[in-house]
Amino acid sequence: MFRTYRFRLFPKKGQITTLNNQFELCRKCYNDLLDQRKQDIQNWGSDRGYYESKKLLSKWKKQNGIFQLKTVHSQVLQNICERVDKAIKQYRKNQKQDKEHIAVIPRFKGKRGLHSITYPEYGNGVRLDGATLFCSKVGKIPIKAHREMKGIPKTVTIVKSRTDKWYACITCEVPDAESVPIQSSVGIDLGLTSFIMKDDGSTVDHPGFIEKSKKKIAKLNNKFRRNGYNDKTRKALSHAYEKLANQRADFLHKVGNELVEEFDLICFEDLSIKSIQRISRRDVNRKIADVAWNTLVQLTTYKAESAGKKVQLVNPRNTSQVCSQCGTYVPKTLKDRVHICPECGLVLDRDHNAAKNILTLGLQSVEKFSPRCPSLQ
Repeated sequence: MFRTYRFRLFPKKGQITTLNNQFELCRKCYNDLLDQRKQDIQNWGSDRGYYESKKLLSKWKKQNGIFQLKTVHSQVLQNICERVDKAIKQYRKNQKQDKEHIAVIPRFKGKRGLHSITYPEYGNGVRLDGATLFCSKVGKIPIKAHREMKGIPKTVTIVKSRTDKWYACITCEVPDAESVPIQSSVGIDLGLTSFIMKDDGSTVDHPGFIEKSKKKIAKLNNKFRRNGYNDKTRKALSHAYEKLANQRADFLHKVGNELVEEFDLICFEDLSIKSIQRISRRDVNRKIADVAWNTLVQLTTYKAESAGKKVQLVNPRNTSQVCSQCGTYVPKTLKDRVHICPECGLVLDRDHNAAKNILTLGLQSVEKFSPRCPSLQ
């Protein structure tokens, strides 16, 4: 199991200049490698591949010109090759899987398009040295390691935020946690009316600060359009977006922590967000993107794994349409917010009924705790 620790870096002025130059060189290197592979695909239908792309790096290092690649650690440049290769492979995979929609070919990165560089091997060009992080070609950067790392460090990623803050993300390999016996479980329905609905009827509402931050961002965007591009407005907008992202992440972490502390088995719907957004209205799509369902599932999953607990994803089909008490299929539209069963007379909130069905399916996936609802077979 892998765990990533993010620590704040405080580089000096000279180190910031060096890091910015390295980021810019890596961006140009990414764009040139991608351009070479795009040309190969257009001309011959296949490209040179990862290992042939790596050979270009040694050629470019010997050339004099805009590429001063000797000022960047060799393994960082090799990681750029891996990123290009992954982007091309994902493009081909999307072409095969989604034939109805045109797969988007990987794009070139703009001036502020590259936000991180990675040292793929800890100890080779990068290492922690007391209260500093030593990076090849940069020097010792002061680091605020606010907590002790566990496990064996494997990779280090230097990240530059949109507000020009610097972070080191150190990925460590830690032993798998011992599995905890399932004594408590919960089914969770993710929604837009309330953020989550548990199978016992309790809810967690959407945080109010998100709407306040969005209003501030809207005002700054209007000011940005009226006054045109200027660095002061851009920085203010970047700070507002970063604050919103931090607020959302803090909220999701707290919700995930509470779920993992309280329950041994947590059942979510296995939702395909892209598929939902394709058939939804524009205003609904914005709300879906804003609530970040997938992020909550991902955060809760890794927290549960670290604690030896389990997150179970279940098929979302008919979870809102089937009666959680007798299994009768009761069709509803999105406007119908109350479940009324004509057979057993059960009256429940639509999301509460769905959460009960999700728990039933989750328990059945782990062990045969309860009979399967006929309509969910």
